[in-house]
Amino acid sequence: MTEPGRLPFRKYLLGGLICLVALVTLWLRIRLGSGQLIDSKLSPDGKYVAS
Repeated sequence: MTEPGRLPFRKYLLGGLICLVALVTLWLRIRLGSGQLIDSKLSPDGKYVAS
């Protein structure tokens, strides 16, 4: 049993693992998704493109 007031090592390990997965996912999303054009619209007169 653990002492009162102390969290078991597994909870720290699980929390760290969840944070690591979240950071890697965020990094990949930024890395792979940046610079891509999501949508563009042409003005009615055809002179301008909004992106």
